[in-house]
Amino acid sequence: MGRVGAFLHTERVDHGLRPASESLNDFEEFALPLTLEEQCEQASRCMNCGVAFCQTGVALGDSLHAVGCPLHNLIPETNDLLYQHRFEDAVARVALTNPFPEFTGRVCPAPCEVACNLGLHKAPVTINDNERALSDIAWENGIDPLPAPAADAQRVWHALGRWRGADGACASTSRPVALVACSCMAFPT
Repeated sequence: MGRVGAFLHTERVDHGLRPASESLNDFEEFALPLTLEEQCEQASRCMNCGVAFCQTGVALGDSLHAVGCPLHNLIPETNDLLYQHRFEDAVARVALTNPFPEFTGRVCPAPCEVACNLGLHKAPVTINDNERALSDIAWENGIDPLPAPAADAQRVWHALGRWRGADGACASTSRPVALVACSCMAFPT
C-alpha cells in the first residue's frame, strides 16, 4: 500500500484556500487543489496499518458520531490506486461504496481523517482531498464508474431524505422509501 515508509518522510500538505474577499465575488471553488503529482504523493502516505479505522464508520460506546467513514469507503485500497496512478481503478473502487464522491470530497467533515492511525503520531493522510481529486479526475477524463442501466430497466421513484447514507441507499436499491424529495432512477428489473 502506498510507498513503503512514505509517512516517515513525506509531510502532510493540505489544499490551499482562495482569499475570502476573492471567493465571495464568484461561485468558483474556494479550495485550491494540489497538483496531481502532489496529490498522489499524499496518497502514498497511507501506511497500510492493518486495522483501517478510517473506513470503519461505527459509533463507539455511547457516542452519536461515527469513527471513520460512515460510507465504509475502501480508503487504503483507494489511496494505493491513486498513488500508483491507476485512476480508473481508484474511481471504480470509490464508487463501490460512494456514488457521489464529487459531493462528499467537498462537504464531508472527514471523520476518516480523525480515525486515521497515522494521526496518532503525525498528521493524518489527506483522505478527503484524495477523494475530491479522484472525482475531479473522473469528471475531467469522462470516467463513469457507475454501470449504465440495462435497456429493459424499470424506472423507480426514490426519496432523498435527511438521514445518513440516504444518497447511497437511493443509488443502490430499487425499493421505494418514504417520500421527502423525489428523483427518478433506472434499475434493472
